[in-house]
Amino acid sequence: MDEALADLIEKRKNTRPRPHAMAAYLASHKKFGELYKKLAN
Repeated sequence: MDEALADLIEKRKNTRPRPHAMAAYLASHKKFGELYKKLAN
């Protein structure tokens, strides 16, 4: 199990986020960025 998880993590290190996922993240950050900062503190 440990080897499989380590292999999965290694494979995903060099991948880029999918464009639609990154777009959703950026839209969310633009809309709720200040809230995220307040929640982080």
